[in-house]
Amino acid sequence: MHRITSLSVLALALMSSIPAAMADRIIGTCRPTAIKFAASDDSNSTSSGSYSLISGMSMNFVQGGNAPSCVIVEFQAQVHAPAAGNTVLSLDARLDDNDDDNYITGDQPQLMSNSGTFSINNSVKFIWVNVAPGTHNVKILMRSANGGNVSANRPTMLIYYVP
Repeated sequence: MHRITSLSVLALALMSSIPAAMADRIIGTCRPTAIKFAASDDSNSTSSGSYSLISGMSMNFVQGGNAPSCVIVEFQAQVHAPAAGNTVLSLDARLDDNDDDNYITGDQPQLMSNSGTFSINNSVKFIWVNVAPGTHNVKILMRSANGGNVSANRPTMLIYYVP
């Protein structure tokens, strides 16, 4: 049985011109007009502290235009991270396999269901503002932040980009 509630976490991503510590507030504008998506009925679980790919959550896209522009990635899943032991599921989004956290969250966003029984629907948005034209890949990875068993079920990913 799943209890579904909506929890949105906005995770913004900028290129390395922004310092590692997130600024108080960042505002921007971009106009991606194409969308690619993937959805799965898969269940993904781990107790590992190392990041692993969430099944089906790797997609290629071609950023168009003549100049760099933004890419917005939205990820959603039914997350189970039991309250016992303060278990937390940590996410990472990688653009072109870069492990440099170029989105502004302070670090990887963390999700928790605070329930021993229920999964909770969680969503996260990642925004990169300076993606060059060309072929790119986005992956969503997960890990247990503290060694407890966590799961991300029925994942969905949308990529908004410039065609």
